[in-house]
Amino acid sequence: MKLIQITGGAPRPQTGWAMTTRTISICVVLVVCSGLVSGLPPQQEGETDRHSSFVRQKIDRRSYALGAIAAFSEMVDLGIKKLGFSATFKHGEVDALLEEAEAIARKHNVKLYRESDLIVTDLFPADVAENMEILIIYSGDDIDDYLALKSKKQQLVEQERYDKTDRRTIAYELGKLLSYPDVEIERLLTEDKKREP
Repeated sequence: MKLIQITGGAPRPQTGWAMTTRTISICVVLVVCSGLVSGLPPQQEGETDRHSSFVRQKIDRRSYALGAIAAFSEMVDLGIKKLGFSATFKHGEVDALLEEAEAIARKHNVKLYRESDLIVTDLFPADVAENMEILIIYSGDDIDDYLALKSKKQQLVEQERYDKTDRRTIAYELGKLLSYPDVEIERLLTEDKKREP
């Protein structure tokens, strides 16, 4: 058995493949955010009634959204992600959870930016946030990079210079702001989806 060094820790046995803390965190967030987690495991034999009702509860949309905000807040705070995007919300839904979202952000030393006009790029479907709002989770002045990218795209569109090359560049830069690996950015750019005209 070969020993490997995991970031900041003692040597550990390699069991087929090694994962860093960052990879594990990203995997957890991707599983949660992909919608694969629809509830908690069913009741196990021998559990008391007091626990069984908790175990059988489904995750409601509000709790799910706050959980995702907490996960992304921690990742931004730890420097794993530069920016995190919350789920999309209908106008007004953010108001119903903003107080709790802000408390989560404070706990993780990050900030929230309420975005009602998300930049549209070829990274995501063109209508992903149409008539919706999101919360952008960030640290320091990293939101300025997002706003500058959004402004750059708008200027290119207004000057009728937003061509195939610029579309790809803007989308790629957004992927980097979200701390996506190059391979994931490339995958998202080649996916068949609704694109802006």
